[in-house]
Amino acid sequence: MRTRLLLIVMLVLASCGNKKSTPDTKDTSKKDTTGVQDASMDQTMCFELKESFTDQKVKMDMNTVIQLTIKGDQVSGSISEERLQDGANVDAASGDIAGTKKGDTLFVDYTFTIEGYTQTDETVYVIQGDKLLEKVGEMIEKGDKFVYKDPTKAVFSKTYTKTTCK
Repeated sequence: MRTRLLLIVMLVLASCGNKKSTPDTKDTSKKDTTGVQDASMDQTMCFELKESFTDQKVKMDMNTVIQLTIKGDQVSGSISEERLQDGANVDAASGDIAGTKKGDTLFVDYTFTIEGYTQTDETVYVIQGDKLLEKVGEMIEKGDKFVYKDPTKAVFSKTYTKTTCK
């Protein structure tokens, strides 16, 4: 009886060891060895926002395009903004963004040049499907960049729409 019980215990332990090694083999086979990266890991996407407003009684149109590249939790890309008056470009800014992604939230620094000056702004975005929401709030200068004065009072009030990257 003891021998039979010992034999059963050994078989159960041996089979448990086999089950444990099976998933490891499957996990290894799922790894990409071709050098082609999974599209869900590296993403490039573009978003656009078109706004119209009045500046000193002059009607203005603002076009903003954001190109994002997300690799794991790292975010990089560019932003180009142009302000038009009667269809003519009167002002433009362009620059680069770099930061991190946590869930659907992007925490980036936007470094841009406008009218010959370089500036860095702290910016937060949230990706929601085909939309990119930008957190907007009062900014203050802190060190060498502008940051949200009170991040809890800033709100996601700008909505960009996904577009084709050019």
